[in-house]
Amino acid sequence: MADETAPPQVRRAGRLERVVALTGAASVVLLVAGDFIADVSGNGIDASLSDLALVQALREHAGELSLGAVIITLGAVSAAVFLGSVWLQFRRASEWVAVIGVAGGLLYVMVALRHAGDYVVLASLEAADDAVTARGVFAAGVVTTEQLPVAPLVMVIATLLAHLRYGVFPRSFLWFNVVLLALLVVAFLPVGPAGLMGLLGIVWFLVASLVFAAGPVEEPRSATAR
Repeated sequence: MADETAPPQVRRAGRLERVVALTGAASVVLLVAGDFIADVSGNGIDASLSDLALVQALREHAGELSLGAVIITLGAVSAAVFLGSVWLQFRRASEWVAVIGVAGGLLYVMVALRHAGDYVVLASLEAADDAVTARGVFAAGVVTTEQLPVAPLVMVIATLLAHLRYGVFPRSFLWFNVVLLALLVVAFLPVGPAGLMGLLGIVWFLVASLVFAAGPVEEPRSATAR
């Protein structure tokens, strides 16, 4: 029988673990920077423009759109690397919890790559006839926005399972995820603001990155201990 009174073992995260963990924060910086540089709405690019005006605006800002796409892609790659830290941290609970957490992260990476791909397509449009394609990209972006809460929701659920069932993470991180879960519920409502949807995933990656990198970490007591 496992001794329930035995104190948890504590170890400090190794250097490589910290570097991998901090790629989550790096991905946040890159994703935000990429969107800021592309700045579709700020550059006056809107589906309501006439065909000629829309394509002309895209041509004028093709450089910003392309650069934004590159930076967002780098952010997605950084987020994918961060999933190595997600796997290591969540596996301390169990492998099935780690699979859930990584699956949520992969969804997030896929959404980011699709976002970058949209910018690449918009940057490549030149003829007035391409306005139809541009409007199709904008419409697809609306669908992508509606899917944004799914990835952070999966990661939050995995985090709550890991802590409540196995006691893996600090209590402060638990409460952070409880608050995030409540906000995600709001984001799923028809009246939920679209900006909130995109923000939640970024916030989770940033906070989780810092928590995973901070150390020391506790080796959890087995959930089957009696």
